[in-house]
Amino acid sequence: MSGRARRSANTSRTGYSSDAASSDGGMAGSSKGRVVDKGSDEYKRRRERNNEAVKKSRSKAKERTSATQKRVDALQHENDQLSGRISILNKEFELLKEMYTAHAKITHPDQAIQLEEQLQQLTNYSYVKSEPSS
Repeated sequence: MSGRARRSANTSRTGYSSDAASSDGGMAGSSKGRVVDKGSDEYKRRRERNNEAVKKSRSKAKERTSATQKRVDALQHENDQLSGRISILNKEFELLKEMYTAHAKITHPDQAIQLEEQLQQLTNYSYVKSEPSS
């Protein structure tokens, strides 16, 4: 039994009295205003077309979701690789900084404090930031 048949004869889905709701008597309407009997071939054909359209729409949505997930996975992998590279570069930077400081202290002992200050300024403006210690 359809939802309309269960409702009172003069009440629409919203609960308000309506001539359209009571006069349809188990018939489905279309966007063009025509009334089609639910048992007719035209109604069945429309339902089949609608069902196919829904399947196609859902299939496309699943494909988009799958493609998006693949893209997310690829970007996550790339992000992991880049994070590893940043870590390696930070370690290399720290090593070079230590080597520079050691060399500066040996070759220019009178300027060691100035060179360390300059190196600290360089470190502060560097694009490669140290990772927070864990």
